[in-house]
This record gives sequence, C-alpha cells and structure tokens, in this order.
Amino acid sequence: MVSFSPAQALSVALAFWVSSVAGNACNPQGYLTVATTNGPVTGHLAPNASCVIEYLGVPYAKPPVGDLRFAPPQKISARKAYEAANFGFDCPLSASPTPDFPGFTPQARRIVSFFASGEGTPQSEDCLTLNAWVKPTPRSTMAAKLVVVFFYSGRNAFSFPVNAPGVPQRNWETVVSAVGCSSAANVLACMRAADWQAIRTAAAAVRPTASSSVLRSIPPFYPTPDGTLVFEDYVSLTAAGAFARLPVLLGNTANEDGYYRIPAFRAGTVPTDAQVTAFLLESFTCPVSHQAAARAARAVPAWAYRYLADWDNTRLYPTSGAYHGVDLHMIFGASADTSGLATTADQEKLTRVMQSGWFAFADDPWRGLSRLGWPTFDRQTKSLLLLGENNSPVPRLVKPSEFDAPCSTVTLGALGTPSS
Repeated sequence: MVSFSPAQALSVALAFWVSSVAGNACNPQGYLTVATTNGPVTGHLAPNASCVIEYLGVPYAKPPVGDLRFAPPQKISARKAYEAANFGFDCPLSASPTPDFPGFTPQARRIVSFFASGEGTPQSEDCLTLNAWVKPTPRSTMAAKLVVVFFYSGRNAFSFPVNAPGVPQRNWETVVSAVGCSSAANVLACMRAADWQAIRTAAAAVRPTASSSVLRSIPPFYPTPDGTLVFEDYVSLTAAGAFARLPVLLGNTANEDGYYRIPAFRAGTVPTDAQVTAFLLESFTCPVSHQAAARAARAVPAWAYRYLADWDNTRLYPTSGAYHGVDLHMIFGASADTSGLATTADQEKLTRVMQSGWFAFADDPWRGLSRLGWPTFDRQTKSLLLLGENNSPVPRLVKPSEFDAPCSTVTLGALGTPSS
C-alpha cells in the first residue's frame, strides 16, 4: 500500500491534472490557420516544443502612432489574412545598463537582460501585438477555450495619458521642453508629431522619484487615477470589499530583493537588513496577505503561494535566492531558455507541478485548486503553499502567519505615488 502526506498528495494531483485534461492526441495541421474577427490568422509549428503552434506578432489594436499617440487604444478593423510568422516590435523603452554586481554568475547578465527587456529587440510605437501558443488537444473543438493571458508592465513616457498632476506633470513638461514643444500652440499635437526616438531619449533623462524604500523608486510616468480603470486608494478599496468578486491566485518570491539589489547597487546604494525586511513586507508579503484575506472575508476564493527555490542555472549571485520574477521561469517552463543552462530533474518536476496548478486555476478558477487539495486562503489554517522549499518539487502548506505576522505593524501603500 502506498500512502502520501497531504503535501505529497497535492504534488501528485497537480502533476497528474494537466496530463489528464490535455490528452495525448495531437493534430496541429488543422489549426495552423484560424478564423478571427479580424480575418484569418496563420501560424506555424513552434521550433522548440512538440505539437505546439505559435502565432506571433498578431495586432490587437491600431498602431498608437500619429493622433493615436498618448490616446486610448483603438480597435482594429482589418479583415485581411495575417501571416503570424514573426515577433512584433518591443514598445519604446530605455533599458538601464546592468552594473558589475559583486559575485555575478556567468548567466546573470543574460537573465537580467531578458527580464529587463534589454536584449536589443527592435523597438517601435507599432508594438500592440500578441503572441499566442496553442497545443491542439481533444478539447480544441469545444466552444469554451481555456486561455491564459500574460500582461507585461510598462513604465515609460508612452504608457499612459499625459494629464497626471504633481510630479508626473512636471516630468511630462520636462520631456516636452527637451523635445522642443514647450512653445507650441498645441503641445499635444506637437508631441504627437515628434520623432518617437527623441521622446524616448528625453524621457530616459528624467530621474525616478525616491520612495520610502531604497530598493524601489517610483516611475517618472504614472497613470492618472480616473476611478474607472485606475484608482487612488487600493488599500482602502480592498478593505471595503470594493473589488471584482472573482477568484484570485496570488504570490511572491521569498527573496524579492535579490533582483532589486542590482539597480540599487547601480545607484550607489547597499540596503541594510532592516531596509530589506521593510521592503519585502510592505511591497510583497503584506499586500498578498491583505488582498487574499479581504477576499476570504467575503467568500471569494483566493489562493496564495510563496516561491523559495534557488536553482543553479537561474542564480544571479551567491545570495540572490528566489529573487523577483524567477518564479515566471517555472510557470512558463523557460528556465533553460532564459539562462542558457540545463535544468535539473527536480527543477523540471517543480515546473510541471506549478504549470499544472496554474492550468487547474485557469480551467476552473472557483474550484480547480481546491479539488487538488490546495485550500483557499485562511490566516488561521495551513493554506499558504510553499513552492520549491529547499529546491524540493514537493509543495508544503503552512499558516500564512509564518510570514505575515508582522503585517499588523506595516503601512500598506507606503510605496505609492506622491501627488506633488
């Protein structure tokens, strides 16, 4: 007779889930060209995966150029066939140079470059495109499709409208002056006609505002709260239950500062242990707990995890640990692609466990993870899932208080945007 602990049972269930749902049948030829509301889109077999079709650089909005620069995205109306053969452009950004951080591993610069979009991919304003990967299964003919969407962030002058008050407004005026549009009768029209490379150069010269943490600055350009898309006080809104009553899966890594120490070092800052602890609590641990607990209090399913693994091939320096963003390598199965180094057997196992969990949540956000034995968030019970503890592929459930006990003394929102 074989018996499993709760954590082992959860691990087995997670790993089994995706294979049982996806099936083994594969017939990609019938799915190379798909009909969309904007006409047929043709993809091709992915070169680095079995039985996966990729559709690259598919436009999802009109190019934000000319009068559409600094404006809300506009729906495209094209109906012609589209050959989704190549990745689209990166949106304009100015990647900061990676410093000579003490103890950098041979793969560190490559990893940081990919993560910070500094690997030299061509840039253009015409960057509103999607890349989609599909693995045909017996479920592919069903009306309801399982779709997982990854939203990337953006913190540059092209990201948001230009009517923010206070510091963002002054930053905008600095860019306007540098581009030569200060004396224009219509500043916005002038900026829309300006060369985008000139705007990028001017924006790169604007320094971010310091926050309460030496490990994280406030972006020079920030969205204007409008009460519809962007709000002013997320902490109070969350506490009041003013959020979408939809299930959430939240988490963070154990050593988020492992990445943030690098740009801090470039700025000449070496944080103290106390500064690191405060940063981790106010920026990651406590916000996750706050958001999850608020939903639990209103019977909205929430699951929380903490990623702890420190693999040889993704390590940045000897003490980088489970740094900010390293869990994405596992979710996307991209550890080897990103680092250029092979993964270990346990790393592969944990990748499958995590991918299966994310798949279960996407497939059934209300019950998928509970059916696998992962309980919804509850501060009084073992409901926080530890992933990669001691580089083990077997997850472990603990009480959230093992990490969020100090949160009652932490001021949430301490890294918010100043108004002046």
